[in-house]
Amino acid sequence: MPNLWGGVPLNFQGCGLTPDSLVGLASMTASLQVGGNSLGPDGAFKIATLMSMNQSPEAVDLSNNQIGDIGAKSIAGSLVRNTTTQTLNLSGNKISFGGASTLFGSLAHNMTVTTLTLDDNDIGDAGASALASLLAKNMTLKTVSINNNNISMQGALALSAALKINRTLQSLSLSGNAIGPAGAASLAVTDQLNTVVTITYDGGPAAPFDPMKSFVGMDMGASRIGWDDASGHEAQKNKFLEK
Repeated sequence: MPNLWGGVPLNFQGCGLTPDSLVGLASMTASLQVGGNSLGPDGAFKIATLMSMNQSPEAVDLSNNQIGDIGAKSIAGSLVRNTTTQTLNLSGNKISFGGASTLFGSLAHNMTVTTLTLDDNDIGDAGASALASLLAKNMTLKTVSINNNNISMQGALALSAALKINRTLQSLSLSGNAIGPAGAASLAVTDQLNTVVTITYDGGPAAPFDPMKSFVGMDMGASRIGWDDASGHEAQKNKFLEK
């Protein structure tokens, strides 16, 4: 089906759309933004039907539409056949492990979606582990965002292990998840070993390990003797030798 609006995105966020109105809109744009319309599982089913027939836009934003696990599973079913949608945003849709795991399972067979956003859902550690299994073999996804998803240390460790294998993903965002010091440390090491991906959590990129800092965050560099300061080099050295 021809795209009547070319690459012009159509933004219908919060416009009170109904599921039936999506069919006509999806064929008119390369970027369909229908977030915040409370479309529910029925709206997700309509979009999924179009995706199955490859009549969906290159970018689909269904964020904040209360599609739940049922809607996520509808979208997941379409991804096995879909070859048009490259960017998918399902943030804020009350998606838990059930919907997320089905979605990740379908993405294992999808060669088109490169950007996936699932912020503000509830996939938990089980969902993070399912995503880790996907990333260990998926060579298509480049950007994944799972901010605020009730992921703890266990989920972070699973993702860290997967990214030691994956060399395709370029960005993983985990902000707003209580991954703890151990989870953060594991991701920091992975971020150094994997030079392709940038991992962010708690609002910033994973900090590389600094051998001059202790595990409690003390800057050990501050206690160095300043012998490298040319102006005081000899004086400090003589004072040290006199002791």
